[in-house]
Amino acid sequence: MTINLGACTYPRATTISVDPQLSKVEILETLQINISVSEVTDLAGWDFKLYYQNSILNATNITEGLFLQTAGDTFFFVKELTDNYNETTGRIWAACVLTGQGSGATGNGTLATITFKAKLNGNATLHLAETELIDSQMPPQNIEHLTLDGTVEVSLHRDLAVTNVVVAQTIVGQNCCNCTRINVTVTNQGDQTETVNVTLEVSRHFGVTDVNLWGSAIEGWGFTEDNMTSPGPTITVNQGDLVSLTLTSHDGLMHNFFIDYDGDMTPSPGEPKSLDFTTTIDFIFIPSTLGDFTYYCQYHKITMYGSFMVNTPTITPVEVGKEEVTMVNGSSKTLTFCWNTIGFTKGNYTISAIVDIVLGETDTADNTLVDGWVFVTIPGDVDGDMDIDIFDIVAMAGAYGSEEGDPQYVSNYDLDCDGDIDIFDIVAAAGNYGKSW
Repeated sequence: MTINLGACTYPRATTISVDPQLSKVEILETLQINISVSEVTDLAGWDFKLYYQNSILNATNITEGLFLQTAGDTFFFVKELTDNYNETTGRIWAACVLTGQGSGATGNGTLATITFKAKLNGNATLHLAETELIDSQMPPQNIEHLTLDGTVEVSLHRDLAVTNVVVAQTIVGQNCCNCTRINVTVTNQGDQTETVNVTLEVSRHFGVTDVNLWGSAIEGWGFTEDNMTSPGPTITVNQGDLVSLTLTSHDGLMHNFFIDYDGDMTPSPGEPKSLDFTTTIDFIFIPSTLGDFTYYCQYHKITMYGSFMVNTPTITPVEVGKEEVTMVNGSSKTLTFCWNTIGFTKGNYTISAIVDIVLGETDTADNTLVDGWVFVTIPGDVDGDMDIDIFDIVAMAGAYGSEEGDPQYVSNYDLDCDGDIDIFDIVAAAGNYGKSW
């Protein structure tokens, strides 16, 4: 068989090769390589020796490949498999022949498969030598061929993981604490010392949409009492957001508010619907369905309606800290990050800790750990129900005078994050008494 390259024709040579010619593996892992033949005709037997660096590789097994068996029964034998051929070299010596009469195997295939275990990092050459191929003639004739060596690259096992995230405070007052402590534990599960960055990010899981909505049977809906229209203004929110509506009847008539998810112009189970009101009420709900819907007053649907759009939220992580850490192999370190909530909008934030991926690292799924949450709310809303009432004050008073480490100390009550529940915390909560989202 020939291969045509432009104006010249070159014969395609029979070749014994290490396959793949380049293998990559980490220390203590096993790998398999094949000794393969290509472009051979009438192969009835083979013999090879393979040499390798015994400081890097340990040969553990060799098995016959299937190629020669395509021509009949075979006799396969291993003359030598040793890591100690000499002080620096291991050697594998194997051979195989057809046991019956007839034509040999033709084409491409695997002669043998060898299993190694990686012992030390470095590059090991797999060198084929003293190779023989014979045909099925009597007496057998040598088949001329080329050989191609291989290389095994053994690297150190490099693996970093974030193994724990602990949030000191799960409810934090907006703009009132200069250090919400978050502990991140990172482990070096690899074989060498690593210097990497550990990054802490927060992502708002849901936000808050505050809307004032005025209603009138004649004028429709409006964000202000001076700007009511029919249809009313479009309300745009994100799926999963907390929507807080302040609903006011401008004409003193009975109204309510509902979102028509199914398009039947009637409040249905599962659709957000307020209580009836003739003055002013607050209505809080979480939209769960994506799409463009219509909101109505059940009693005056002809005039009191408008568009209610629920979009997919864009969750953008915000970096709140980064630290460099050096760890020897097998060690763990816990880093303490301080998150200042100034400038962050109210809502529920998930915590993500990320350790750098190092060159050659294959197990990267555990380099990021999303664990824990922080609820950013009005300072003093220690029970997280989005208002400051007598329950918040009583709870804080019960822990008054306690310090971090005391049984009655509750970190969520420590509004100024100074390690104790004192008069400053009570005053900060009392100053917001009666406020809600």
